[in-house]
Amino acid sequence: MKSLSQKARRLICVFFVGASMSSYGQDRIQKDKKWFIVLPLRFTQLQDQPTMLSGVKVGRAVNDRFQASLSIYHSFYLTRFRAPANLDGFDKQPRLFINGVGTELAYYFLKSARFASSLELFLGWGFLKYDLKDRNFTSRQVNYVAIEPVLNTEYRLNTTTLVGFGIGYRPIFSNRPIAYSSTVSTGELPIQKTFPNGINVIVTLKGFL
Repeated sequence: MKSLSQKARRLICVFFVGASMSSYGQDRIQKDKKWFIVLPLRFTQLQDQPTMLSGVKVGRAVNDRFQASLSIYHSFYLTRFRAPANLDGFDKQPRLFINGVGTELAYYFLKSARFASSLELFLGWGFLKYDLKDRNFTSRQVNYVAIEPVLNTEYRLNTTTLVGFGIGYRPIFSNRPIAYSSTVSTGELPIQKTFPNGINVIVTLKGFL
């Protein structure tokens, strides 16, 4: 009986030591992996039309609360995700492209084993331009300062992979209209800035490298 009790105690000790080492190993993996890559999809309103932006950002965790990254996003290549111009005289409508590149900073104000919430701010440069390979259509590129605050929540799938969901807003401060010319007509298209233009619903897949 005594021998059985001793074996049980040994097994319990081995179990707890093993669990502690496993937990320590996972913490080491999590702490050692500071670099990450994010694939974001931005479902947004642009020129009074729903559209979607895709992109990529690569960054590094500065500490437990702060992360910094380089972010690039662009209009999705599918036609139905590009905002049309709705111009008279065109059978096929010009489509609006929006692109941006800049630095993204994130502050995590809430963190747990599975969930984390952060405030993120994208700062950089972007441009708007219409495109159509028909009727000699050309469009002037309008540049703007890209400022996009986001409230984001992440769910950890494992030690290196997270999925995120956030909501943000991209104000456009430029007052310059988008000038265009073609064999059908020539003119200018104002940049629509009234709400909800610029609002973003963001879905992300994040992996630590």
